[in-house]
Amino acid sequence: MPKKQNDTLTHRNTSKGADLSEIPKDKWETALRRQDEIEALLHLKDRTEADVIAAAKRLNCSRTWLYELITRYEAAGTVSCLVPKNPTGGSGKGRIDPVIEEIIEKVIDELYLTRQKLRPFHIVRAVQSRCRDLNLKPPANNTIRARIKTIPGRVAMKHRESGHKARDVFDPAIGEFPPPKWPLGVVQMDHTKSDIIIVDEEHREPIGRAYCTAAIDIYSRAVLGFHLSLEAPSAMTVGLCLTHAVLPKQRWLKERGIEAEWPMWGKPDVLHVDNGADFRSEALRRGCEEYGISLQYRPIKHPRYGGTIERLFRTLGQEIHALPGTTFSNIQDRGEYDSDKHAALTLAELERILVLVITGQYHEKRHSSLLMSPKKAFEIGIYGQGEELGRGLPESITDERKFLIDFLPMKRRSIQKYGIVWDHVHYYDDVLRTYIDRQDRRQLIVRRDPRDISKIFFQCPENKEYLEIPYRNISRPSISLWEANAARERLKKIGDEHLDEEKIFQTYDKIQEELDVAQGRTKSARRSKERKKQNTRSIKRNPTSADQSRSQKSITRATAVSIDVDFDDRFDEIEDW
Repeated sequence: MPKKQNDTLTHRNTSKGADLSEIPKDKWETALRRQDEIEALLHLKDRTEADVIAAAKRLNCSRTWLYELITRYEAAGTVSCLVPKNPTGGSGKGRIDPVIEEIIEKVIDELYLTRQKLRPFHIVRAVQSRCRDLNLKPPANNTIRARIKTIPGRVAMKHRESGHKARDVFDPAIGEFPPPKWPLGVVQMDHTKSDIIIVDEEHREPIGRAYCTAAIDIYSRAVLGFHLSLEAPSAMTVGLCLTHAVLPKQRWLKERGIEAEWPMWGKPDVLHVDNGADFRSEALRRGCEEYGISLQYRPIKHPRYGGTIERLFRTLGQEIHALPGTTFSNIQDRGEYDSDKHAALTLAELERILVLVITGQYHEKRHSSLLMSPKKAFEIGIYGQGEELGRGLPESITDERKFLIDFLPMKRRSIQKYGIVWDHVHYYDDVLRTYIDRQDRRQLIVRRDPRDISKIFFQCPENKEYLEIPYRNISRPSISLWEANAARERLKKIGDEHLDEEKIFQTYDKIQEELDVAQGRTKSARRSKERKKQNTRSIKRNPTSADQSRSQKSITRATAVSIDVDFDDRFDEIEDW
């Protein structure tokens, strides 16, 4: 470690113009050997820790010190910056025994630069203990601490934390995300759990928090779409959010009785997502391929690449914190506020408020980095302004039903004489007879809407059209996938490993009877009932049935709730994001 301190003095003097001819020959040769080793390391395509350790042994120095030399050489690029200097201990100070220097360096390497993250006083105690074991006079506390302080911050964080964290902290914050040229060039999508407790529509009692999946246009910062649900993030919620983002929203707003302008829509060129399983599904990948959407994943362990969508969630979160039933962002902010006690909004009412915040406030407010509102930026990017050309109106989706189905979870199944089986449930329709008669054993694509598994969608291999295939036993009730999974889990818990369709639906009936008894008393029961209700409503608003018209009339209108919140003032407080 003293080598590091003294070499730093040499580098500082040399940079001021010290005559190179005054550097002793042996020290210049040492610097040249260091340069050769460092150059070799820098030219390695995939440099490993073992490469650095091996080079440090050849130079008779520690791994930590070699990292310091590499950093110095990359900054200065000269041989003189690698020239060592005789350790003098500094002006007016006695020279430290080289054996003690070696002990300090070894203890720092073995104990301080580890994931255990020991404190400096641990290092001081260890050094002094080893010196006493060798009958050496221990160095002063400040001497040891001074050696620790000379370790470059990047090196310390790499060994005490992780390499990716060191890169995030010390790498230049440039090129985090290539700015697209047009609206819809790049769209980011992600999920978050809302910071608010909602209530069921029947009893107005707490049922927990909802999940929000949102899509934001990187070019204009406009929100293209979102999906609010009691279901955990999945391929289904991704598909519903993407459908909402791609399609015009006039009908969607009318169905909810919301008077607002939301002119942002269109198919993205690039969909940028994280590495979660819900974004790795074959359904999403094939759907994007079908519609010419490039699916890109953010680099693993580089959170800054998803910063735009996360800043949107924080912005919307600030508005949610002003609503009754908020859980705030953390326990400290919540204090003694009872979120369950103050909960007042249903899922439909929360959805309505978020739409009004997005369309009436967020899209209209001047964005500090755009120097205009997201709505204006999107408009200019589409239509152009003056001599600035726009990209033009996005291509519309002609078959909305097929678009949604193309993003539903999928499986490949062969058609048997009894039809198609998916998760122990049998499906059959006479349209399958042709494939059964000719004993077609191809693995064909079938899709399923998790909100209602009473039918599946069979893709005809000849014309790629989707045909609805109902339960083989059409007397079965329509249930969601999570209800079927709950029945299967119940059977497994009681030790019944031989699952079949009959047992699953019998168990489902028993669970529904229990929920009817428990409803109004337990939060989980109310949430289960509300999930079923919201799934049914969601399906009606996003029809996948062939006989449902795209001009379907509005159904249940969300009840408006008057909340005394000045959204204008709150948005004025939001800093540059």
